[in-house]
Amino acid sequence: MGYDLDYEIINNLGTQSADIALGTNELKGGAGDNGMMFGYACRDTQEFLPLAMVILQKFSREYDLLRQKDSRFKSDGKAQITGLYENNKLIKIETMTICYQNTEKERTKTDKIIKQMITKICDEYQIPIAKMLINPTGKFLIGGFEADAGVTGRKIVVDNYQSFAPVGGGAFSGKDPSKVDRSGAYMARYLAKKILKDNSQYYWCEIQISYAIGIARPLAIYIKTDLEDIFVTKDLYGECTLPNIIKTLNLKNINYEEKARFGHFRD
Repeated sequence: MGYDLDYEIINNLGTQSADIALGTNELKGGAGDNGMMFGYACRDTQEFLPLAMVILQKFSREYDLLRQKDSRFKSDGKAQITGLYENNKLIKIETMTICYQNTEKERTKTDKIIKQMITKICDEYQIPIAKMLINPTGKFLIGGFEADAGVTGRKIVVDNYQSFAPVGGGAFSGKDPSKVDRSGAYMARYLAKKILKDNSQYYWCEIQISYAIGIARPLAIYIKTDLEDIFVTKDLYGECTLPNIIKTLNLKNINYEEKARFGHFRD
């Protein structure tokens, strides 16, 4: 991972409570927890995601390619856009904040590379940048868990829709598909995109799905668009049971690491 550390790996694995398994095993097919999950899609981009979100995800992927070729760039980092909007459209980036771990050698050169990279991406979308903040503390040499340890939840707003839509209270990281925090949110996003693809009159769509632990069928499904609320059919409740979600989205055969690295919602 690019860290020069001495560390010890301790295997201390436990089992989930048998009480939970009473309603969540494969025979029962119940949701792995209570909760409300949200899905969102809009017509800003071909990915059906807000433009600012797409810019940040593209930058993250290009930075990863850069660091594989240039050892001055290390693996930790984050980026954030503060934008100016008109009629829900991003027209200008007021402040682009980028924190990237590096060797702190030739910082003038590496900062210049970062600025050129993000400017090129924004130019592709014809979005001007008024101000850039690159490593605002002045230094980012120490990264990863040696620098700042956090829990598996990471930043759930970034992992979802970066404040463009409500998000559920549960994190995605470290959870298998039985946990509707992850699978229910993935399904809500899938359905939101499908509604936009099938209905050209809508610009955005937001879906909320509520679950109770051990119960397969959702408690409620709400669908909102920029024009109206959509009536939910009984068939949709059936589609959103946990076994059907896992089957529809093939959640037992996907690369979760890839989603965690560059964004759970990209396509």
